[in-house]
Amino acid sequence: MLSRLLAMWMVFLPVEIAHGQSEVRSQDYLRDLIVLSKVLGQAHAIETRCRGDNSQAWREHMQGLLDLEAPYQTGLRRSMVNNFNIGYQISQAAHPVCGTAAATDLDALSETGRALANSLTRATLDEARLP
Repeated sequence: MLSRLLAMWMVFLPVEIAHGQSEVRSQDYLRDLIVLSKVLGQAHAIETRCRGDNSQAWREHMQGLLDLEAPYQTGLRRSMVNNFNIGYQISQAAHPVCGTAAATDLDALSETGRALANSLTRATLDEARLP
């Protein structure tokens, strides 16, 4: 479910960034990107715990987000990758086995991811409306 939501969210992320143009982003926008990266890492850990190491959907979504928002080796990209990895480690430690708690956490992560993606989308659309 979260993967479908993320795929929909990524459609709304800024097209200009996908083309490698430099954009000035607010601190709130950057913070949301970093937190979303951590959420994706947490979801990836639960997914691999429950479906096996070959499940790479969340990692692929993270790669897509990096390609859109931080295509070059920058501090932002490093922060996003570091937070994805931190999120992964947190969920791996919290869920040594796949069970009800993992499913509950994945649902909560879905809600958090949706809220973050909506915030990023609103900020992008607001920017697009500026003259």
